[in-house]
Amino acid sequence: MSDVFVAYPPSTTGCVIFGKNSDRPPTEVQEVVYFPAKDHVPDSKIMCTLVEIDQVSATHAVVLSKSAWTWGAEMGANDKGLCIGCTAVWTKLCHPGDHSAKLMGVDYVRLGLERCSTSKEALDTITELLDKHGQCGLTSQDHSFGQWSYNTSFIFVDPKEAWLLETAGEFWAAKHISDGHFNISSCLRIADDYDKLSPGLVEKATEAGHWKAGNGSFNFSQAFAAEFDGLSLTDIQKPQHRQAEGEKLMTNMSKDG
Repeated sequence: MSDVFVAYPPSTTGCVIFGKNSDRPPTEVQEVVYFPAKDHVPDSKIMCTLVEIDQVSATHAVVLSKSAWTWGAEMGANDKGLCIGCTAVWTKLCHPGDHSAKLMGVDYVRLGLERCSTSKEALDTITELLDKHGQCGLTSQDHSFGQWSYNTSFIFVDPKEAWLLETAGEFWAAKHISDGHFNISSCLRIADDYDKLSPGLVEKATEAGHWKAGNGSFNFSQAFAAEFDGLSLTDIQKPQHRQAEGEKLMTNMSKDG
């Protein structure tokens, strides 16, 4: 569980604010690490947390906040002014114990920071990688913390604009943010107010039984939000309440810019 937020003018006095927290196991080592920009030899590979993928020709310098056991990061920033944070979300496409070797949400954070200069570029890059490699959600190496599976939501932030990306398995929806403030917790927020959808999403969701054609405008969170108990800690941690309280806090703090 975690909370991610971004604020642009007029909620701020001429600056951009990005922030995130993360509820990680108390037994887990957390690192703040720096990796310099680097050129890579052609056709090289990079080993992420669980899988190896193709490397790009050059990567940006990054500062990451990460768990010691993962290649990827909970949040970070690069030398181009791009910030990315992620949070776990539980959807109808999460399956307890499904820890197959795929890219993790934290891997996508680092890949976006190393490869991209803007929030829109990060959105395009990560959705392309998601389509190719999929995602898994191994929660931690501490089995007492729980071993459920999760999907991921991201906020990509640069000095001019931000994008919210929410995922459910291979499917995704994205929302553009250019002013004011916005926050997410560990629940889907995008309803029918999306700006972009994964190709063929409505048709595929309808065919799979996640959406009914007669329900009106397609609603991403209604189609994919988890509806069954015992999947995660959501009954205890109440992410919808966290999201609502976070929004209230940001509104109160930004009254005077």
